[in-house]
Amino acid sequence: MRKILRNVRIIAADREGLSGESVNILIDGTRIAGIGANTAFPDDGDACEEIDGTDHLVLPGLINGHFHSPANLWKGRLPGLPLEVFMLNEVPPLGDAIP
Repeated sequence: MRKILRNVRIIAADREGLSGESVNILIDGTRIAGIGANTAFPDDGDACEEIDGTDHLVLPGLINGHFHSPANLWKGRLPGLPLEVFMLNEVPPLGDAIP
């Protein structure tokens, strides 16, 4: 099923800085099929749910964001270490997790 998010805000970054422009986003199944400020999406007869996104912000999905989030608690607590050594302090050995 298709969905159109109308008038949603996105945070766009370019060389001039950040902008919070209002756009329309076409979602086709699990894929973003179109995005644009004045986009007129084709009407090919498929069912399409329209969602008014006025005053709403669209954020990207945070795929697997849970894995590294505990590391935020370690910021500034350990001296500058190579990644491999830091990971030994961040993640407990697998043997400790197995009963």
